[in-house]
Amino acid sequence: MLDDLRRLFLPTAAHVVALQGTARYGGEPLRALYAGAGNHLEFLRSLFFDQCEHRQTDRRASLLRHASAFTAQASAVDLCLLERPPLWARLLPARGAITLPAWVRQELALPRLMPESGRLLPRLLEKEVRRHMRQQRYSVDFVSQPDALREFHRRYYRPYIESRFGAGAIVVPEPLFLRKGTGQVLARLHADGTWIAGLLLKQRGSTLRFGWFGQDRDPPPPGASETLDAACIRYAHEKGVRTVVMGNTRPCLADGVLRYKAKFGAHITATRFPQDELVIEVRRATPGVMQALDRQPLIGLRSGVPQVWKAAADADAHCSARLCPLPAAGSP
Repeated sequence: MLDDLRRLFLPTAAHVVALQGTARYGGEPLRALYAGAGNHLEFLRSLFFDQCEHRQTDRRASLLRHASAFTAQASAVDLCLLERPPLWARLLPARGAITLPAWVRQELALPRLMPESGRLLPRLLEKEVRRHMRQQRYSVDFVSQPDALREFHRRYYRPYIESRFGAGAIVVPEPLFLRKGTGQVLARLHADGTWIAGLLLKQRGSTLRFGWFGQDRDPPPPGASETLDAACIRYAHEKGVRTVVMGNTRPCLADGVLRYKAKFGAHITATRFPQDELVIEVRRATPGVMQALDRQPLIGLRSGVPQVWKAAADADAHCSARLCPLPAAGSP
């Protein structure tokens, strides 16, 4: 709890990093300056750069203490990228800049009764899942035995996390995993009778949350994720669930994970716990910068409601941005 409260105010460390490379769209030279704890540097970098070099220019105990160093270098770059603790958004508003939460949440609302169509999900998705189940001989079961949870951690969850995130992997230790997983249901996906993936489900009242995921191969066979998630949603409806929390995603309508969840009809909402605020200040509205903002619409919050940023450049290469309603149904 103390760590969570501390994170609301100050990051554990702060860095000023110079980024220089080529724009993700167009390939023109691009320069940026980043300041923050480093937790979201890769996300911000990937929005704008195809390739780039990093050079740390300053390291201080807090963002406040390197403000002067950051300001001195900002005049020579196209972009300034900041990562700020949650409460700074209220205490020090970033006026004139594009601001977004580090993460947004996606939820799926379920009807009380099964629709007359017999479908809980979009028709094309249900058809796709049936095809994959037939071709890959998929099946899904739901268990809660401690032995199954232990096997899931050792054979699926840990290897998957280590494979996906490499040196940056943060694996929940087995004792904590088993303690937190007690009382949760494990959904297991089988291909031709062989267990290949799993997902922990936590139900509280009429809400069910997707939890830790693991699989024994990367990439998985075609349609594995869709089949497992669709089965979990049907299971949730049978248990009287009205809201399925499909998890947090990056605040970008072009993000692959966000688009995947949108296929199920999940809508975008703010997370329950305050997130770090990411600030994008466009110093020069170059074609590469503006294409990145146009092709990867970013999600900001207005009074806690997710909206999408629309940016435009004038003849003097100045950028202006405004928040607009999300596309229909919150889908990209």
